[in-house]
Amino acid sequence: MADPKRTEADTLDPKPFYVASALGAVVSTVIFFALGKGPALLPFAGRFHPLLVHLPIGALVLAVTIEVAGFRKEARRERLDGAMAIVLGFLVVSGVVALVLGMLLGRSGDFPQKLLAKHRVLTFVSVLGACGTLASFAAHKATELSRGIHRAILGLTLGAMGLGGHVGGSLSRGDGYLFELAPAFVQTIAGYTRPLVAAPAIAAPDAEPLVWDAVVKPALKSRCGDCHSGAKKKGGLRVETIDDLLKGGLTGPAIVPGSSEKSLLIERIRLPKDSDDHMPPDDKPELSPGELAALTFFIDRGAPKDLKVRDTLAPPAARAALEKATSK
Repeated sequence: MADPKRTEADTLDPKPFYVASALGAVVSTVIFFALGKGPALLPFAGRFHPLLVHLPIGALVLAVTIEVAGFRKEARRERLDGAMAIVLGFLVVSGVVALVLGMLLGRSGDFPQKLLAKHRVLTFVSVLGACGTLASFAAHKATELSRGIHRAILGLTLGAMGLGGHVGGSLSRGDGYLFELAPAFVQTIAGYTRPLVAAPAIAAPDAEPLVWDAVVKPALKSRCGDCHSGAKKKGGLRVETIDDLLKGGLTGPAIVPGSSEKSLLIERIRLPKDSDDHMPPDDKPELSPGELAALTFFIDRGAPKDLKVRDTLAPPAARAALEKATSK
């Protein structure tokens, strides 16, 4: 007669679980050390990391939910443990895949190195924790001590993955993204400090407006600032100053003073909207024709910091003569 105290997990052969756990740990360790250094490998594949990274998170949350549902309820736990084995197996596989893609993405983008290193370590620990959770589940014999060890590893894995997800959000959205809209008391508990916003410079009453300050900079800020200013430096590019544009990003300088035709920024703006490289992205507002014309003119004039707006306002009848004079 079968022992009524034995659960379905007790009848499972633990060997496949041990093999899967060990294999996952070895593969994730090799990936962590091999892809963390050296040249970028398959950067295209890394772009799928944001899509697949939610799979292990969801699997881990489901595993915790199953464990809580069966806590101190033997009959329910017996029914749920079969599902737990499947969920934990999926957690390990999806965690390893997400780690691979994340390491590749880290090699192909320009991210804050300290945050990136922290995110990598937390992700690596999370995958190892997932492997440990799978192994401890297969090893437990329904005793409170062994099940307690399994729950402890599961909880630690949840904590590591939660921290890793927070750091990952800071990488893509900027440091402090999680708490910037939180209530004041939450920000205080989290130790979050709002970034200081410099007061806008007040021009002297007789100061003349400059093309960069009055026209080009506001246009770039409103159209490109979400991805290319402050802590957010997508593609390594900022657009807050002329020096930022001259420095450029991962693909080189954004502008070539004196030649808008050779400037990558203008080239990207003029690409078809369905192009992956078109800027701004299709979900962002475009530069108006006037703003684009002003930006092009500014670059063609050499992108000088002191170019005054009045210098661009020559009467139409005089422009041909002025252009002829400047071409000599």
